[in-house]
Amino acid sequence: MIYMRRIPGIIYRKRCIVFSAVAILVFVIIILLHWGILCSNIQAWHHVSYLVYTTDKDGNKKYPSEAEFEAMLAALVSSKLNISVPREKLQKLGHLGPSALEGLHGTSSDKRKREMEAVWFLLQGHEYLVSVLFEEREVFPRVVGTCGPYFASEWVDPLLWEESKEEWINRVHAAVLVLELLEALEDSVPAFRLCDVRPGDFGITNDGSKAKVLDSDTALPQAVADKMTSDNKPCSKDEDCHYLDCKSSCHKGLCSEPVLNNNLQVVCDKVFLNQKLPGGAVVLPGLLMSEHTPSSLTALLRLCVDHPSGEGADYVRKKLYGTLSQMEMALIDETI
Repeated sequence: MIYMRRIPGIIYRKRCIVFSAVAILVFVIIILLHWGILCSNIQAWHHVSYLVYTTDKDGNKKYPSEAEFEAMLAALVSSKLNISVPREKLQKLGHLGPSALEGLHGTSSDKRKREMEAVWFLLQGHEYLVSVLFEEREVFPRVVGTCGPYFASEWVDPLLWEESKEEWINRVHAAVLVLELLEALEDSVPAFRLCDVRPGDFGITNDGSKAKVLDSDTALPQAVADKMTSDNKPCSKDEDCHYLDCKSSCHKGLCSEPVLNNNLQVVCDKVFLNQKLPGGAVVLPGLLMSEHTPSSLTALLRLCVDHPSGEGADYVRKKLYGTLSQMEMALIDETI
């Protein structure tokens, strides 16, 4: 502690040396960035955000035509999500809506150019892309407005709970909504895999009717998640082939298997049974672990974590949903 207190004085006495060292370090970093030896996220963002817009010999920006812009959007969706979408979807992605253009000056052509810039920047973000593209599925918070490169989403209350008899019915209700959300994520095209699951990644809408995914950055289409775990990189153990909570196995020294677990297993483990740190350590009991939890539900949740794929998984899903729905109705009857 005494040494730490002396640091400011040492820096002041050696300020010439310190300033020179900092200047040399900054200079070296700039040179490495310039030569391309180092790369920064800022460079990548700048390159991606403005890749669309070239300039002519007079320094004027040249914008794509509507057809070219639509083709660029199709390529972007394909590269990020590994899917093709119909033209009407691309047209929706390519516009922000009348409210976003209010207050902008210039001709309609000028406004459209600025809209293209904002759209292209926003679509680099996975969260905005999936929220707009799959809005009708109601699994991600709805985008309610944009302002340049920023967007606002509907408010969804994060999944939080307390330990009390009165709160228990709300926890059971929330678990039912999360199970319905998982079904909605998996039963449409494309199916989505949740590759980084925590209780705070889920939220309940204001009217209490739906659960939604709050953090969609690692909500990936199944094909994309499979690529993350089957990229043929060398491995010596199964853990080398995991992508966060999307788990696979090492086969003959290569990661060549698709994702082998499913969303329900991960949610049962990391939301319903336990709350875990990113490293895997259990911190607190999960959403459905309480003094009010019947032993039959605890056994079912443990089966959920370890259940096999195929028909076994479908049985566990239906059994868990039926059990929780019946518990919720019984608890409601008790309060009447």
